[in-house]
Amino acid sequence: MIRGQWNDGLRLHAFAPFFLVAALLFLAAAVLPANSRERLIRFLDGIEERTGLTKLLLALLFVYWFARLLYAPFAFARIMRG
Repeated sequence: MIRGQWNDGLRLHAFAPFFLVAALLFLAAAVLPANSRERLIRFLDGIEERTGLTKLLLALLFVYWFARLLYAPFAFARIMRG
């Protein structure tokens, strides 16, 4: 996805864009100065408190993988083998 292969990323995992955003936020927090990092943390914490986004995404992730396992167990095994 970083190289622009959005279709492949979504085909392999529907939550790939969320993981990419999370990785970029972790990277930003790692390189930001302390004051900016604290502002970023407070901002993200406020979003989580208001929306419960983390819990929702985690629940959807479990439902997604369960449905994927039921719908196409051999495709899942193929993805895991590489």
